[in-house]
Amino acid sequence: MEYRIETRGYRRRLSQPLDTADGPWTVRDGIVVRLTDADGRVGYGEVAPLRRVGCESTVRARKSLRSLGERVTDDMLDGLPRDLPCCRFALASARWMISEPALEYSFANCALLPAAERAILGLERAVDSGYRCFKLKIGVTDAETEQAVVDQLLDGLPPEGRLRLDANGALDAARTRMWLEFLKGRAGVDFLEQPLPSGEEETAAEIANEFQTQLALDESVSATGQLVTLVSARMWKGPIVLKPLLIGDPLALPRMLGPLNNRMIVSSVFETGFGIHNALRVADAVGVNDAAGFGTLSFFDDRLGGFPAGPSLSSEDMGPARLAELWDTLTSR
Repeated sequence: MEYRIETRGYRRRLSQPLDTADGPWTVRDGIVVRLTDADGRVGYGEVAPLRRVGCESTVRARKSLRSLGERVTDDMLDGLPRDLPCCRFALASARWMISEPALEYSFANCALLPAAERAILGLERAVDSGYRCFKLKIGVTDAETEQAVVDQLLDGLPPEGRLRLDANGALDAARTRMWLEFLKGRAGVDFLEQPLPSGEEETAAEIANEFQTQLALDESVSATGQLVTLVSARMWKGPIVLKPLLIGDPLALPRMLGPLNNRMIVSSVFETGFGIHNALRVADAVGVNDAAGFGTLSFFDDRLGGFPAGPSLSSEDMGPARLAELWDTLTSR
């Protein structure tokens, strides 16, 4: 099949800088792709690379997409290099939307809290907005300060509330054990996410066996090859946080991940509504049933998020008319 391909870039400023182990993150840029087939059917995808995870840069993605020309075929898109996982995801998602546009989904959403002491007020606001799952970045400042904040957050959780802690690979083995010792006996913690850098999965698995609080992997499974290795070796028994926009062909994931659906959490890369919609289609196809991690919607003041920034995410908010409206919004950027 042949398609007309169009691309439009975006550059979004976070309304509040996100404090990470790499320093503050203030701007998110990416590319939206639209494919149109011979019958006029339209599909959208998004290229939203992240630093530190081994995918292509936005600059390389833009050059690669331009090199395809104005008309592409299935063979051309299937032949994209494997080291362009974000481009492969965007284009495969657009084709999938053309062939199967009406997938329905509904997920609870997890609120992303500001770092350090600001998280306390962030939790209060998120609870008042109806959230029951919350995520805090750690490894940003000293552990004593962060652990004091965690204690306050756990005290402020609603009865059914859960707190996820995300280190983004900023800890070493000793500090991971220190955090897990601190969390002993503290109710309300969902898991500690990616405490060690990617490549240290064996060490993480050993540590996970020593404690009751679960460890989750995120950056360690940012590429399909890494994920396949972990799954096939049965190395990891804990939760896996999947960022679909970084993983390549979304249609391969349900076949590969079906047995893991009770351990999967789908999470954000600070994408627009196009990418969130595609990621949630993947989550539905895989059979994920846990709260999704798209509290990133509240970090932008523009219209490109598409979905309401709230505690639930539904396909009803992202039909064809809404997608076309978002695409037209990019025209003026």
